[in-house]
Amino acid sequence: TVWVGNYGQTGVQIVSVLVYNSTYSYTYKCNVMVPPSGLAKININGVQLVKGSVYTVKVVASDGNTAVSET
Repeated sequence: TVWVGNYGQTGVQIVSVLVYNSTYSYTYKCNVMVPPSGLAKININGVQLVKGSVYTVKVVASDGNTAVSET
């Protein structure tokens, strides 16, 4: 599950979530609208994570903007 916050004054359309590290990469295509000053929950299906490994999560919006977090 990935939570996406929008601190702007207009909605943001999320089109994909990438989960990756040096040995693994997974792209989850979606169509999730995050309302202005709102929060959205994206449940990612199909990702295979290894316990104890570190991954980077990159969220991509329809306008090309991205947000990245390492977990």
